[in-house]
Amino acid sequence: MPAARPYVFDNDDPHATEQHRCLRDLLDPLTSRTLERIGVGPGWRCLDVGGGGGSVAHWLSDRVGPGGEVLVTDIQPGRLVAGGNVTVRLHDVVRDPIAADAFDLAHVRAVLFHLPERDELVGKLVRAVKPGGWLQIDDFDLGHWPGLQFADDQHRAVYERYREALNALFDHAGSELGWGTRISHVMRAEGLTEIDHDVEVGVWRAHTPGADLMYNHTFQLRDRLLAEGLTDTDLADLRTVVRDPNYRAQGFGLHSAWGRRRVERVET
Repeated sequence: MPAARPYVFDNDDPHATEQHRCLRDLLDPLTSRTLERIGVGPGWRCLDVGGGGGSVAHWLSDRVGPGGEVLVTDIQPGRLVAGGNVTVRLHDVVRDPIAADAFDLAHVRAVLFHLPERDELVGKLVRAVKPGGWLQIDDFDLGHWPGLQFADDQHRAVYERYREALNALFDHAGSELGWGTRISHVMRAEGLTEIDHDVEVGVWRAHTPGADLMYNHTFQLRDRLLAEGLTDTDLADLRTVVRDPNYRAQGFGLHSAWGRRRVERVET
């Protein structure tokens, strides 16, 4: 198998458990609401790409029941648990093939944002679902997530330095900061029908999942943030900022888009 790709986040990092907890609490309500709209139900065969901590695979497992199947993949699947109707597979979505016409649903969350091949991968995932099946993509927009309220100007300055450094880190790694806003457009270009799109933009306060995610970044992404010009003092100060009761920030745009693969008509 080819060498693993150098992703920004490492599932084997000791801080990955907290990252997955934050992402679960932040994103699962939006993800599950969209999956319910699609109508995921008993007997469905589902693909969950980049399953991370496994919360979506667990939700799908309960939903499809013993007559259904959930294949959950990740390039670092060590935190995923197989059993019952859930199969775990080591898989690089860029390099490794995906069976065609095989799934009632393909779902991918917080993965394509990071990958320069994102547009092509939408087509790959479309081909993985059966005609009439669904593709759901949940991802971020980091184009606009300003600070709103701080204890003082020093706190604001620390936050702005961090915000600029994080965006630069992602940009240099090949991420697309505004990817969430383009998902539906790419789905349409790939021929999907019944496309729809939901977005949540919330205010992050101390001890909310978004603020906790920022806090965890100061440990999990330390070396990368230092490479973008921050210092350990900056990171320590940021931990104080996002735990301060005065802290308010507009969070990342959380996007969920879904569409259906066209059923080709057979001429008679």
